[in-house]
Amino acid sequence: MKNFKTILLVFLFCISGYFMVQTQAHQAPIVVEDTPWKLIYAHDAQGKTTHGNKTHLVNAVRNGFPVRVGWGVIFRSGANGIEHVTDAKFLSIYKGEVFGQVQPIIGQRPTRKRADIRLDSLQHRTWRAIFGTTGEMHTVGNKSKGGYSRRPMYWYVKANSAQLRTSVVPDLRK
Repeated sequence: MKNFKTILLVFLFCISGYFMVQTQAHQAPIVVEDTPWKLIYAHDAQGKTTHGNKTHLVNAVRNGFPVRVGWGVIFRSGANGIEHVTDAKFLSIYKGEVFGQVQPIIGQRPTRKRADIRLDSLQHRTWRAIFGTTGEMHTVGNKSKGGYSRRPMYWYVKANSAQLRTSVVPDLRK
């Protein structure tokens, strides 16, 4: 009798585990891994819209979707330049503008003569930045006083168009 109860208990445990797995397999996640990154907003160095809708970016932030920011730098020589895209990890909405901080990175040095980028391994300088839809970019490193510049920027979101039209939370301050 005791063995029968043990076998029955194990059987019920296995069956309940099977149904839990099946139920989870049929639930749709909020953000589908297969959803591609989508350029939803771009602006010039003065923050003037050149592509998309800033409201969709604000909605994406309020809805908690992953955001990336892209920008470029033209070298002082006027020849060539470099483009960057990174995840915006700490996002803020202030006076209708979006600001995103990026995680610190080790500085890098592109070589001018050929396509090669190297880490600043001798000084191990770190670099941090905050970007805004105002076109402003503030940077700081552990060996510098910081910097300020204006740049055209491109904002990407991992969500579909329908998810960007409305905000789940109309205002996170309330």
